[in-house]
Parts: sequence; structure tokens; C-alpha cells
Amino acid sequence: MQEIGHGFDEDNAFAVTFHQSFSYEEFVEGLKPVMDAEDEGEIRYQIEDGVFKRACERAALLAGYASLEECVEDECENRKAKMSAAVGSGMCVLLSIDEVNRGNVAAIFGELISLVEESKRLGAENEMFLTLPYSKTRFGVPMNLWLVGTMNTADRSIQLLDSALRRRFRFREMLPDYGNFASDDARQILQNINARLRCLLNKDSQIGHSYLMKAKTPREILEALVDKIIPLLEEYFYSDIEKVRFVLSEDDETESPFYTVDKEAKQAYDEFVVKGDLTDEDRNFYGLNPELNDLDSLEDEDCETYLGHLLGK
Repeated sequence: MQEIGHGFDEDNAFAVTFHQSFSYEEFVEGLKPVMDAEDEGEIRYQIEDGVFKRACERAALLAGYASLEECVEDECENRKAKMSAAVGSGMCVLLSIDEVNRGNVAAIFGELISLVEESKRLGAENEMFLTLPYSKTRFGVPMNLWLVGTMNTADRSIQLLDSALRRRFRFREMLPDYGNFASDDARQILQNINARLRCLLNKDSQIGHSYLMKAKTPREILEALVDKIIPLLEEYFYSDIEKVRFVLSEDDETESPFYTVDKEAKQAYDEFVVKGDLTDEDRNFYGLNPELNDLDSLEDEDCETYLGHLLGK
């Protein structure tokens, strides 16, 4: 967990990454063990605020309050005026949640799931309060807190995103951006790969622009393909190399293919079929071209040749 600043002042931007063991106690508040040095190393427990509560506290400060507690206890009309002024002047706090679909959202948010609704924030028309289970304090979510969650829709865990949370968020699709590439060849290669991925899979399985957007030379493009993109394609099409080869725009006539026939494996299989009296199946024995295991040994011209079929040359 870390605090960041991106488009917001450093003190007004918080970030956290959800994972399977992330809990309500880390997100909102919980009991934490503390070693008591004055009592011969005895362990005691104290209530510690989580990142969400700290972000709410900061939002209350920006709205002109000394604390979130003061904001909650303020008169309704005065609170609405202060919150509206804070939002109007851009005095807001950002809480960014990465991999929001990887945590147990219902358990992490708990009873706060209702309070994050726009209409139930502090200063809103139907503002809502609750009492936190550990500190027993009255709590609400300020209107000037921006809550942003990010996730990769290609992840299989997307279906586990809590439907209650879905109703309380706006969803915006972020597709690959082909506008800021250091190389036109890199941009064209990614566009060609993604067109074939949409053909075989879906738009959610497209390769992101970050893999190739900074690649300038044929060597840098080839390194990104071999080290990052091809392993991802093999995961998409496990045990079906023919589809990987289709996505890479190569066939048996390609001059410098990424995949070549593993002759030893093919010979061993042929012997197995004969000795086992089995029917020969329609199988292929492609493996990554051995030359690509040592990219440093390739000349610049060789790198260009490997990219040729991906560029339609």
C-alpha cells in the first residue's frame, strides 16, 4: 500500500492494491498488535485507521474541517455548503484502487458499500451515517472524495466483482491507445495482433499499448514480442500453437518465423505411433525458434526480417 500523487497534490492522493487476503481491517479500520516496550515486551492492541478512512479524513480537512468527526457532527446545511464549495473549487481527494476485482469486495467494504453512493455522501441530498465497529465512532464518506477502481477485464476473476459494487460505480472502457507510439512499425504490429485476437477471442483479450509504445528500434520491438507478448499469447492459446502463429501472421512459408518444427519431438512421436500400433493424429510440433533464445546474437537486419511478416512485408 502506498500514497501517491498523480494529477492531485501528493498529500491528497492515496493508492491501494486489492488482493485475496486484503481485508476490511486494512481498508477501513482494525485492531493491530503493538509491542509495549514499557511493559516487558507485552503485546497490546490498538485501533489503526486504514487507507479508506485516512482518505476520508483528508477530504474533510480540505473541506475546511479540523477532522472528519467535526464534519460528521456539523449542522446539515453548513456541511452541505462546505462540501459543495470544496467540490466546486477542486479541493478533492483521490483514492485509487488497483486490481479492484481481485479482492473480496463485499468483505473489504463491509457496511460502507452504501455510503460510497453519490447521493449518500456527506453533503449530498440523502447523506448517510453509520457507526464503525472498532472505534464506535460515527462515520460518513465526504462528497469530495474521488474513488477510482481499475481492473483488467481479461482476468478470469472479473465475474467475481460484487454486483452491489457494480451498481455504485460508473464503468469506462479503456482500449489500447495507438496514438503515442515511438515507432510506426510497433504501432502497426500491435494493431495487426489485436485484430486477430479480436477475431479468435474478444476485445477484452487485446494486448495493451504499454508493451510496444516505447519501442523505437526493430530490436526493441522484437525483444518485447519474444519476452512479453508471445508468452502471453501462449497462455491465451495453451497447447494450440497454430492459433498463436495465426495471431503472429506467420505460416510455413514465412522467411523468419517465430516458431519452427521440433524435428526431434516429431520423430519420437512417429516412432511411438508405429510401436504402439496407434492411429497417427493430426498433430504439430512447433516450438519457439531457437535463434530467439539469444537475441543479443542477432544483427539489426535479422531483427527486421523477423518483423517482416507482422508488417505484411
